[in-house]
Amino acid sequence: MAFIRKKRREQQLQLYSKERFSLLLLNLEEYYFEQHTANHIQNKGGQYER
Repeated sequence: MAFIRKKRREQQLQLYSKERFSLLLLNLEEYYFEQHTANHIQNKGGQYER
């Protein structure tokens, strides 16, 4: 019985780790997209002023 509980707990921790990793990747993607978009807008605006 204790083995089953331990195994179940390990599976829950693995799932939790995967969820956290997925959220981390999502945050990194969002950050990159925001920075890329802001940089693109800034550079594009400079071209029109020339």
